[in-house]
Amino acid sequence: MRERSTIHAMAAAFLVTLCAGLVSGSGAGVMASGDRGETFREPAVVASRQGALSATLTAGESPVSIGNQRVTAAVYNGSYVPPTLRVRPGDVMRLRLVNGLGDPTNLHLHGLTVSPLGTSDNVFLHAPPAGAQDYEIRIPSNHAPGLYWYHPHPHGHSDDQVRNGMSGALVVEGLLDPFPALRAVKERLLLLKDVQIENGRVVHLGIGAHAIRTVNGLINPTLVLHPGETELWRIGNVGADLYYCCLSRARGKRSWCRRRAREPIRCGRRPSTPGRKATTIRGRRSRPCV
Repeated sequence: MRERSTIHAMAAAFLVTLCAGLVSGSGAGVMASGDRGETFREPAVVASRQGALSATLTAGESPVSIGNQRVTAAVYNGSYVPPTLRVRPGDVMRLRLVNGLGDPTNLHLHGLTVSPLGTSDNVFLHAPPAGAQDYEIRIPSNHAPGLYWYHPHPHGHSDDQVRNGMSGALVVEGLLDPFPALRAVKERLLLLKDVQIENGRVVHLGIGAHAIRTVNGLINPTLVLHPGETELWRIGNVGADLYYCCLSRARGKRSWCRRRAREPIRCGRRPSTPGRKATTIRGRRSRPCV
C-alpha cells in the first residue's frame, strides 16, 4: 500500500435523502433481508461485551469468493471480508494475530487515537511466519465514534497483503447517541475493495489495470430502500490503491431526488481515497448530495 494511503483517515457525517426504490444495479450476492431483489450482505460481526472484545485474526492463503470467482488470496480467517469489530469508548480490545503466511505481518488500527506503545497499536511489532502476536488496545473513554479499519502494516509487505484482502472494518459505537430520534435507524456497512486476478490468484498488474471493484466482496450488489425509510450508511475504502468516485444515483433516475419543479439536482462527485471513510444518513427530507 502506498504510504500516502496509510494517512488518509477521515470520517464525515452528512444528510441525504431517498426518493427512489432500488439503489445500484443487479449483481451477484446473497439476500440480506426479506426485501425482494436485494443482494447486498453485511460482513460478520464481533462485538465487545461487558467492556471487552476478544478475537483471533488468522492470516493465511485461502480459497475465497470474490464476486462470482473462486480465488486464492491472503486473507484473515479464510474470508475476503473479515469480521467487523465493534467497540464502545472505554472498551479494551484483546486481539491475537496468527501468521500463516510466508512473510511477516502485523496489525494496525487505522485512525484510532490509542497508544502506539507496548502491545497496543504498535506497528513495530510483528508476527513472523508460523508465529503469533497478541495485542491489547485500550480505547479512551472520550474516543470519537465512527468508522475505522484494521489492516497489516509491515514495511515492504503492506501493499501486497492489503491488495489480497487483509483489511476489515472497526466501528466505535456512539455516533447517533446525541440524536435520540435516529438511534433506531437501520445501519449498513459498505466496504470498498479492489482486486486484480489472473489464473485464480491475486496479482499486481499496475494500479487500476483490469481491477475488479467490490462492495463487501460483491460486484454491483443491490440495496432496497422504501419511500420514507431512513438508514445509516457507513462507507469505507479499505483497499490498497484505488480511488472511488461515489455518486448518488438510483435505478432509472438521474439522481436520487428531484426538486418540486422536477428539475434534477446535480450530484457532486466524492472521491474516496484508500483509507477514507464516510458516514451518511439516508432519509426522506434532506438533500441527496452535499
